[in-house]
Amino acid sequence: MSFFTLTRDFFTQPRFKQIFIFGVLVYCIALFALVRGDVYYIDDWGHSTNPKTAWDHFSRFVGTALMHAVNLKPIVVDLSPLTQLIAVLFLVLGGMILNFAVRKKLDYIGVLAAIPLGLSPHFLENLSYKLDSTFMSFAVLCCIVPFLFRERLVAFFTSSVVCLILMYCSYQASNGIYIVLGLYFALSLYFFDKKSVKQALGFLFVCIGAFALASLIYKKWIVTPIDWGYASDSMIPLSNLLNGGGSILKNT
Repeated sequence: MSFFTLTRDFFTQPRFKQIFIFGVLVYCIALFALVRGDVYYIDDWGHSTNPKTAWDHFSRFVGTALMHAVNLKPIVVDLSPLTQLIAVLFLVLGGMILNFAVRKKLDYIGVLAAIPLGLSPHFLENLSYKLDSTFMSFAVLCCIVPFLFRERLVAFFTSSVVCLILMYCSYQASNGIYIVLGLYFALSLYFFDKKSVKQALGFLFVCIGAFALASLIYKKWIVTPIDWGYASDSMIPLSNLLNGGGSILKNT
């Protein structure tokens, strides 16, 4: 099947709209207390006092563009909970894609199984941000989308490179999602789909190649160098890996 056929097959699944709305409602109920609390985190304070703020200094150019699109102007204002609702839409769609990629179908149970994608303790803080939550969730979606095309390696590789670059330009910390999913589906090919070791490793190498190419493009031609102590675009020297890792933990 082609790229467009695979995309159409996903969006034309039975009860697609009902399942999507169901997922959104579950998130809205779960996040009601968080939204009702209306708490500003430190990043929210900075953005609220500087309406022309952007995320370009962290090379999150897509994040800046997305927030400007939400605000319909080149300034950033507090539109929460609209921003968090948009984040929820991204997460629900990502959960549905993951459900479809694993189970070849969409149903309510599958959507519920993917709910921890956004409602786990690790991501609830991200959803607490009034502004950053939107592009953080978009980055999560970008890491999941390519696996909708995993059975067609050319489409998978191409979409992986594009989506990973979008992820890097939105919220770089999401890259681990792609790595974990790549490992999962490679193992799934061998243990569940009964494919050969060669086919499983072939898929894994495609994942590695796409990840490496996207990272190279971002590093060489997109990223703005930064070194603020707690945030840096440089890698830890191998000779200082243990000490460097300790300093990272100390600064988090």
